Amino acid sequence: MNEHDERSSKPLPAISAEEEARILKRMARIRAEQEGKPLHGGQRAGAGRHPKGLVSAKKVMRVPEAYEGVIRALITHLDATSQYGRHYDPICSEPVFFRSLHDQAQFVSFTVAPLRMKV
Repeated sequence: MNEHDERSSKPLPAISAEEEARILKRMARIRAEQEGKPLHGGQRAGAGRHPKGLVSAKKVMRVPEAYEGVIRALITHLDATSQYGRHYDPICSEPVFFRSLHDQAQFVSFTVAPLRMKV
């Protein structure tokens, strides 16, 4: 037997699962680089977070933490009354307790009144 036959008859050394995963990942990276494809990320159809409910423009604002609960209550009330039209009476929210920036206990409520056009 020659030297080549002796090498092929020896069993391959065992490798761990982590080592195998690392080798496969390296092979995939090399293949992607050769094909000119990005490895991850980037703009793709259907990628990104999908909106919940109705889609509208958003605005980021810095507000005092003391007003967070009141603002959330206002948004909830506006969402709940968004379908009311001119044939409805004004709708008032439940009072929301909060403390002002001067630490004064206060209640606030919101009223949505439909716009009635005069004919």
